[in-house]
Amino acid sequence: MAATALRALLLASSLGCAGLLVWLADHGVGAFVLPEAELRSLVFPARAEAFYDTYEFQFTAHSNNLGLRGPDIPLERNAAARVLFLGDSYTYGWGVEDDQVWVQLAEQLLRARGRAVEFANAGAPGMRPLQYAELAEELVPVLQPDLVVVGLLQGDDLRQSESDLDVAAAPRPPSAPAGAGASSRRRGRARRRRSSPSSRHLRARASRRSTPRCSRPSGTAASTRIC
Repeated sequence: MAATALRALLLASSLGCAGLLVWLADHGVGAFVLPEAELRSLVFPARAEAFYDTYEFQFTAHSNNLGLRGPDIPLERNAAARVLFLGDSYTYGWGVEDDQVWVQLAEQLLRARGRAVEFANAGAPGMRPLQYAELAEELVPVLQPDLVVVGLLQGDDLRQSESDLDVAAAPRPPSAPAGAGASSRRRGRARRRRSSPSSRHLRARASRRSTPRCSRPSGTAASTRIC
C-alpha cells in the first residue's frame, strides 16, 4: 500500500516538473524573441516574392507584412503621417525594382528633408477606378491613413470609368413579378462583375498563387513569364 502511494506521488511530481519546464521554456524563450510583425494579405499575399521577365525588362517585386509592395509597415499607427496610395501598375511600379517605385522614392525624399512620413503602396496592376474605391473602403479602416492619394492614368482610368458608368446607368428591365426582384438584382451584379472584376476577385486569384499575380500590360510579348 505504501509502495503504491509512493509511486503515485513520484508520478505526480514528475508530471508537475515536466509541465513547469514546458511553461518556463515557452515564456522564457518568448521574452527574448522579438515579436513577428503582424501579417495581413490586404492586396497580395504577405511576404511574397515575384519575378517578372518580359522582352523589355526584368524585375523582382516583394510584398511586405501587410501584402503591399514596399517595406514592412506596422499595423498600429505611430507619430508619422501615414499616406495610402491607390492606383494601377504605374503606382505599383511595374517594370522597376522595389527601391525605384515612385511611391518609395517620394517617401525617401520627404524623410531626407526631415518629414516623418509613412507611405503605404496599395497599387496593383490591372486595377481601375471602381476598384480603387472598393479597395479604399477596405483599407482605410484598417490602415487609418491621414491622406489618400489616387494615381490616375488619363487614358485608361477615364475610359474605364466611362464604361463602368455606362454599365451602372444601363436601363433596367421591365418590372418583374413579385419574388423575381432578387434574381434580377443578382443578374445585374453578375453583369457588372463580368465587365469590371472587383478587387476582392483579383486578390482571391492572387492568393491561390505563391506569388502576387500581375496582369500583363499592353505592349508586352505574349511570352511574358511570371514566376
